[in-house]
This record gives sequence, C-alpha cells and structure tokens, in this order.
Amino acid sequence: MTNGAFMDLYEQNQKQIQELILQFSTTPQQKGSLGQKIGTLYNQMMDSVRRNKEGFQPIVKNLERIRAIKDRKEYQRVTAELDRRGESTMMYGIGVSADQRQADRNIVGIGQGGLGLGTRDYYLNDDAQTQAVRKAYMDYNTKLFTLVGYDEATAKQKADAVYAIEKRIAEKSYSRVQLRDINANYHKMSFDELCEQFPGIDWTTVFWVSGFPAFDSVDMGQPEPLHEVEKVLAETSIDDLKSYAELRIISGSASYMSDDFRKAAFAFSSVLSGQQQDDPLWKRATNLVNGVMGNAIGKMYCEKYFPESSKKRVLELVRNLQVALGQRINEATWMSAETKAE
Repeated sequence: MTNGAFMDLYEQNQKQIQELILQFSTTPQQKGSLGQKIGTLYNQMMDSVRRNKEGFQPIVKNLERIRAIKDRKEYQRVTAELDRRGESTMMYGIGVSADQRQADRNIVGIGQGGLGLGTRDYYLNDDAQTQAVRKAYMDYNTKLFTLVGYDEATAKQKADAVYAIEKRIAEKSYSRVQLRDINANYHKMSFDELCEQFPGIDWTTVFWVSGFPAFDSVDMGQPEPLHEVEKVLAETSIDDLKSYAELRIISGSASYMSDDFRKAAFAFSSVLSGQQQDDPLWKRATNLVNGVMGNAIGKMYCEKYFPESSKKRVLELVRNLQVALGQRINEATWMSAETKAE
C-alpha cells in the first residue's frame, strides 16, 4: 500500500531539509553564524542522552520565577516577560498586523487565547470524542505536574485549577464561525480607551515588557473573552494563577525535554490526531529547526532544490495551463460572449 503522492512528497521534503541541516550539524561552524545556530539546535535535539540526564532542568528557572510571584501586579509583569520569550503564559494574544480598515498601515492587535486545547469547542461540547479529549487533556496536565516534582494529589489539584480558568475563558470566547466575521472582530480604539475599557489588565506594563514602542491605537479583536480574563486575574487565587503559568511553561517544552515528557505529550496528541506511533527523533529535530529558523531554511531549500531554472519551468507550465483553459472557455457553447470576455 502506498502513502499517496502528497505523503511521498512530504517524506522527500523532510529528507531534503534534513540534508541541508546536516551540512551544518556535522561540520565545525563559525561561532555565532547562522550555520552554527542551525547545527547546534539540531544536535541538541538529537542528543537524547543529554536531554534525559537534564530532565526538566532547562525550565527550572522559569518555574521558579512563577513560584516566587507575590501579588497580582507582579503576576501580570512576569507572565508578560515570559510570554515575550515564547512561553505563552498570558491568557490572550498580542501582536501587530495590517489594519483591516486601512490596509496600508499596521496596527497593534489583541485577541482571545489562553486555551490549552486551542478552541472553545473542546470545553463546551459533550459528544463522546470531545469527552475523550478532555479526559486525555486532564490526565496529561496532571502527568506534567508530577514530572516536575509535585505529588499526585497536588498535581491533580493544580490541573483542575488550570482547567477551571480555561473553561471560564472558553465560555466567553468566539466560535470558529464568529471568528470569520470581520466586522465582529474589529474594535479599533485608542490606547487610553483600551486602558479605560479594560482596566483589569496592566496594559502599560504588558506592552512595555513585551518590547512595544509607544502607539496610539489598537484593535481589540474579541472584547468579551478579554473582559473574562480581567475577571479571572482579579478573582482567581494567586496560587491557581501561578499553576496556569507553570503549566504553560511545562507543556510548551514537553516535547523537547527528556523522553518521559515526550512520551506524555505524544500520548495526549495521539488522542487528538489518531497517530499511533511517534515520529522518529530525526524528524522531530528537523521540524524543530525548520519551525524555529524556517526563513533561513526556506531560503537554502530554494537555492538548492528550486533554482531559477526550476522557477522558469513552473512559470511555463502555468502559462500553458492558462492557454489551455482559455481554449476550453472559447469552445464552451453554454457561455455568452460577455461571460467569456470577463
């Protein structure tokens, strides 16, 4: 039985990307160079002996920062600092994109987020598959807390607390259908209006520690879940808030630490995907490098596997298809002359 053309192309692509990476990971590279960064990242992921020896030590400092938080104001500052480093510790997303009402300008955007399961349906639906996913998610989160040293009872308590926070946010989050409504997801306001209408979030601190320069306006994509985040930050105990941030750090690194973390991560993801066997380590290492340094890898890939001669061949193929399509349109008897011209 064959995998099909698309899977064959995917496998071929994976091997070609690995070949590009290996030229840097198997030979000495100048310190600080792009090649050195690519090779080092790949080799670190491939070094399972080192990862198993280290366990969760790579994230201990970040966990300690969370555990040392004393109040809610400090919580918002620390989680914003960690979120900037890719830890996803905030309960919403911030970024910059084109203004939907003025496409020649960029605007700061704020949007719903904070859900470990990604979409609200997993928290609100009650079909058998969704219930299975929720159970697997709770088991996974409990396992992660035990892997960083908590006893079973404490781990379950912390996992329950995190889920309670996420469900509150999910109940106010937009559905996938609602997210497709451009008008319903565009709420432009000034920074002062943002601070006035959403006072429960320390926006000045959040944007400052996130590295944003001063700006005048912002697009609040989904106001309702952000108002719920305000309530969560005000009403949830500081210990439960810290459990939420802890879990974001642990789960974000689970696939890149020791094998017991990866085993737990795959057991959960297999419930979502149906995949029965984990990818080999070289594929996971290749995907990691490609994910972190995709632009650089993409440029190298095109230079080696898609040279200018290949580009010309593809353009010629497209032009031939356009000519053939034009001929078919001209020969169609059911089309009017006006429609053919269009």
